[in-house]
Amino acid sequence: MHWMTARRPAALLVALALVSRPGDALGQPAGTAAPAEPAVPAPSAPPAGESAPPAGEGASAAPAGDSAPAAGESAPDRRAEAEARFYKGRKLYEAGAFGPALAEFLASTELYPNRSATSGAATCLRKLHRFDEALELFEILLRDFGNALPAEARTAVQREVLELRGLVGTIEIEHAEPGASISVGGQRRGDYPLLAPLRVPAGSHVVHVDKEGFEPLQIRVDVAGGRTVRVAARMRAIAPRRRAPGRGGRLRVAERHGQEMDVLVDGNLVGRTPWEGEVEAGEHTVVLRGDGDAGTEPIRVTVRHNQLSAVTPSAEDVSSFLRIQAAPDDASVALDAVVLAEGAWEGRLRPGEHDIEVSAPGFVTRKLNVHLTEGRRHVVRVALELDLDAPRWRLHRARRPGRLAAELGAGLWLTPSLGGDVAGSCFGRCDEGVGLGGLGVARGGYVLESGLELGVSLGYLDGGQTVAGRRTSARRTRQLLADQGTADDALSLRGVLAGAFAGLAVGDDFPVHLRLGAGALIGSVSDARTGKFLGEQEYQVGPAEVTSSAPFVYLAPELRLGISLHPRAELSVGVETLLLFSVSRPRWDAAHQVSTSTDGGAYFSGETLAGRFLLAIAPGLGIHYKY
Repeated sequence: MHWMTARRPAALLVALALVSRPGDALGQPAGTAAPAEPAVPAPSAPPAGESAPPAGEGASAAPAGDSAPAAGESAPDRRAEAEARFYKGRKLYEAGAFGPALAEFLASTELYPNRSATSGAATCLRKLHRFDEALELFEILLRDFGNALPAEARTAVQREVLELRGLVGTIEIEHAEPGASISVGGQRRGDYPLLAPLRVPAGSHVVHVDKEGFEPLQIRVDVAGGRTVRVAARMRAIAPRRRAPGRGGRLRVAERHGQEMDVLVDGNLVGRTPWEGEVEAGEHTVVLRGDGDAGTEPIRVTVRHNQLSAVTPSAEDVSSFLRIQAAPDDASVALDAVVLAEGAWEGRLRPGEHDIEVSAPGFVTRKLNVHLTEGRRHVVRVALELDLDAPRWRLHRARRPGRLAAELGAGLWLTPSLGGDVAGSCFGRCDEGVGLGGLGVARGGYVLESGLELGVSLGYLDGGQTVAGRRTSARRTRQLLADQGTADDALSLRGVLAGAFAGLAVGDDFPVHLRLGAGALIGSVSDARTGKFLGEQEYQVGPAEVTSSAPFVYLAPELRLGISLHPRAELSVGVETLLLFSVSRPRWDAAHQVSTSTDGGAYFSGETLAGRFLLAIAPGLGIHYKY
């Protein structure tokens, strides 16, 4: 059994323990007197196998005595809003909406710290498999509310903590640059040096270490539960752009109000304001960094040969952090109409609205607006879609790599005649219908870079033909001479086709497939027969039916025309010609006695039911997919 389903439902024990004493279910940190709490009905028990709703559902969320009200807002008002959010979170939890429930429980604790919402948030995090955050909240529950918890509930929480510690590992960052930003899985976790090791759920994680003026690091680590992984994050300074002799200019940078700040040119720390130096002619990005959150957003400046260019930006609050991750890696990233980098960029910006534009040759340009919050880290990932009409792709389509392909097809099966002694001897007043049926085929193979297709096929054929008024003879039992008459035959050909094919595929928007298949048909031919014959008197024969095995080998040239529905999928219409060569001709069983309308029975001769060669065509539809 999977460990998630087999684990001890500690959260359920917590909830049951707390609900069992509704008067104590919701409270504040130990030592804080809680105001009177209105009793409310406890919720119904959760379904079997599910962890319980958050603890303390028998009463309202109680305030923490050390939670100061906001300006203009009384403690009772904050407590009432916290209580309302707790109950909203509980309803969302019971509905299985653990993410929204988590947000409500956290909002409740921010307004008025209480053990019920803390337990609810921890339980939601556990449900969401965010084990490191769940562990932190369960530890807070023990630290801040442990003395107020009933003994059974406290024991259950302690067991939950022990179990989660086995599902959570830690990452220790070493040797990074002071002040470097550390992120795990795209989530900012702080600046180096961290005050404590990073807790993460057991598994594979990507650690990002970034600092202006240094090459960013990206390290993948595998962390086992209960273990610590140390990451050496030695960072390499970005080498200044070398100026070609005689091709440089001068750049002067100063803060408009005279503040002394660090100057970064193209991500390299070059000095303090006011600064002036030689740089290569061309486009450059300038950023100022001061104490705290003071600085400037990126500024684009053009330096001309043997000329002086000056910029005097004003320092402002750049307390928001933005990372833009673009795909493909060579995509151009522009922020507020300033081109910053290719592939990825990150830096500090002023809070508020910003415009992002990501573009790359052969892709559809994307523009989006983001709102940055003060003091928050934001990550924006932009994946560009292919512009299939771009010259970049049309130029290289003929050089597309080979890939696996699969196809399903179905259609009609038509033949002028099954041949043999039955359908092949229909003359005069005999009426012979056209052979009609259905054919379904599944193909799988590989399409080479050149468009050559190689693969195997598997199909099923079910077809038939009727012959009425055919002149033939039947011999009655104990009669030496056969009686003449006419017979009506209903012939059926059924079998499995298995083989291989080779072909050529050309075109993209309207692909054309030319193929030649070969293989074997393992099947049978049946003949359901009735007839009228004249002896001393006219008599009826049948109905009677025989089935004879009918192995064939075949060749199958095919032409299909398609229309592209997707870069990997196409719908096609085509026609396949089946050339069937009989290996062993099916026959009527001459020893098979058929009933007659008079006493006794009759026998037919061993007539062949199909010819040595059959020709059929199969028009139909198909769906083709390339992996």
